[in-house]
Amino acid sequence: MEPFINLSKEDFISALQTNPKNVIVDVRNPDEFQLGHFDSAVLVPFDHPDFIAKMSDFDPNGEYFVYCKSGARGSKACLMLRSMGFQGKIYHLDGGFESLKS
Repeated sequence: MEPFINLSKEDFISALQTNPKNVIVDVRNPDEFQLGHFDSAVLVPFDHPDFIAKMSDFDPNGEYFVYCKSGARGSKACLMLRSMGFQGKIYHLDGGFESLKS
């Protein structure tokens, strides 16, 4: 099983629209989140010490759409979810939220 699936901004948005049971996880900090985010996104900052504890409350068999600002934290968060035993599909926005501006 691959750790996560990198999606372009177009594919990420398309997958969000076709999968109504998705969970969107924004792993940026609260200040970044306030500047804009996906509707229904859940803020779980990757750099926060409670990241693992907060993500442990989620269904490990669910499908997750993860993003950060530029892609680095999002990739690390996806790998962390796998290491925590998450078995469902994990999608990552390649280039992060910044990619939506181009």
